[in-house]
Amino acid sequence: MTITSTSSTEIVLIIGSIVAIVVGLLGRKNKDGSEFKSAIRAISGIVGAVMILWAILMVVDGTWDLLMLMMVLLLGIGLLLPLLPKFNLGTILALLIALVAGAAVSGWGGWAVLITFLIVFFVLWFVFKLIFGVTRAAGAVLGSRWVLLVVGILGIVVAVYSMTT
Repeated sequence: MTITSTSSTEIVLIIGSIVAIVVGLLGRKNKDGSEFKSAIRAISGIVGAVMILWAILMVVDGTWDLLMLMMVLLLGIGLLLPLLPKFNLGTILALLIALVAGAAVSGWGGWAVLITFLIVFFVLWFVFKLIFGVTRAAGAVLGSRWVLLVVGILGIVVAVYSMTT
């Protein structure tokens, strides 16, 4: 018996749905729009990360059904992605990987190291920039107040339906 085969998946979905409804009703920002409400932001991020990890556990355990998995993932992404930092993590990752690639060909000589470093860096920089742009856009759409409110209500309906059948 695995942890995700019990009714705990429905409980996780209900908790995530309640947090999404709270974010949908209250929002994450103060009235001036400049500063996030720290408690709602922290709870939203933690619950979003737990829901994404729970979806991974559901797939690994083989206890998922499509509707439940989609609801857990949608709520997890909607709660977590808007809170990701605004700095460009892709550039840092591209630099580190290019450094390792340059060190791997260090025996070939100076120009080979430089060319390898630059090619790997720019290709990875472009790929990571594209991935983070798409991720940030998905977070902006799925993390909006009205989308979270609707998905939160749907999550409660799906969880209650799953518990009764």
